[in-house]
Amino acid sequence: MNKQQLVKANINNLNQLWQQMGTSRSILVSGGEVFFSTSWPNRCWFEPEIKNNALIAPAPIIASMHEIKNQIKAKHILPVWLHSETSNTETPETLKQNGFELMLEQTAMVMPVTDSVLEESPELNVVEISAESETDIWTDVAAGSFGYAIDASVIRKIVKRPEVTLLQAFIHNHPVATALIFHAGNVVGVHQVGVLEAFRGQGIARKLMQYVINRCRTFPVNHITLQASNLGKPLYESLGFETQFKIENYQQANNIN
Repeated sequence: MNKQQLVKANINNLNQLWQQMGTSRSILVSGGEVFFSTSWPNRCWFEPEIKNNALIAPAPIIASMHEIKNQIKAKHILPVWLHSETSNTETPETLKQNGFELMLEQTAMVMPVTDSVLEESPELNVVEISAESETDIWTDVAAGSFGYAIDASVIRKIVKRPEVTLLQAFIHNHPVATALIFHAGNVVGVHQVGVLEAFRGQGIARKLMQYVINRCRTFPVNHITLQASNLGKPLYESLGFETQFKIENYQQANNIN
């Protein structure tokens, strides 16, 4: 895949995971579709476009804000894909003019799958989970790591999908961290990598990611994608991930904590 195909693949991996979690969609009068999460992760998004080798905001979010504004629930978060080669200021401005504020910034990243196997720590026991009782524990640890509520019924549903791999990390039989791997198309995406606050500063995130990267090598893909927080970005860079583009996430101003 070329650079722009990898950009689209990163976004598609995330969008397809959200769709597996449960969505509704609307066909817009002005053209295109808009998708709404029916519960967590509470996203509302448009399919991106790539023209002239640059990622652009789809026109519907600008032209059709008046159509979708009443359909957006209080908790809905709207991601805006911002490519370094594109001056994409219309979409953020349109959102701000309609009462939305920036709540979270992320960096989309990618790394090639190589033949090199990373060393895994014997102190960290990482297991793949599938039983309902295990997914509930996974949900509790992920929610505690990220500081927001996660709908356990969503996790119980997606864990049954063959594209989804849920990983739980333990230290001395105590669950301390989570990760989710989602295989879609030509890439495998890494999501929900979180460590409980009481166990941070011990290198657990790095050890978990080393396991995750090795696990991703077992999929028939050439690249791994993820969306990093500002806090997590240095770790991912040190592991070989490279920046693709920025993601700005907007929410109605009166609903931001």
